[in-house]
Amino acid sequence: MIKKIIILLVFFYFPIFIFAQDAEPEFEENETEKVINPPRLIDKLAFGGGFSLSFGTYTRIAVSPIIGYRPIEPFLLGIEGRFAYIKDIYNGFQTYYYGAGPFARFTFFKGIYAQVQAEYVNYDEIIFLSYNSRRIWNSAYLVGFGYSQQIGERSYSFVSVLWDINETAATLYESPIIRFGIIF
Repeated sequence: MIKKIIILLVFFYFPIFIFAQDAEPEFEENETEKVINPPRLIDKLAFGGGFSLSFGTYTRIAVSPIIGYRPIEPFLLGIEGRFAYIKDIYNGFQTYYYGAGPFARFTFFKGIYAQVQAEYVNYDEIIFLSYNSRRIWNSAYLVGFGYSQQIGERSYSFVSVLWDINETAATLYESPIIRFGIIF
């Protein structure tokens, strides 16, 4: 009789013992590392920008630095600056423009993102039917999309196609605006 009781206890106790061993949550190696080492602020920051050069009868040198912050992975929020020097030999025109503005990007599918941006730019506006110009501030509200391609662990190149939804006669840009750059 005692043998039967021992066999029944082992029979019922052993499966409970086996299931109890499997009760711990399973973490992948990467998830455990995230729990132990949460992302630092510097890991959420992004730096980079774009530039363009053209020389000849029409010279243009432009830089556009970017600083951004990734609050969560599909979002990039930041500020993009803009500076350009332009010289047109045919028209005897030489100028520069500068400005900056906030932007937001949301990556929704394998590097494809949507972007909104406000930009405030100071430049020379040519006065109609004269050879004179005046410095003005103008705003551009840009919306569009783009594609980013990873080129390193934390870096990627991007191309954006944007439209100015506030386009006027005094607007600096003609839509669509195509921009290239690199983010680190």
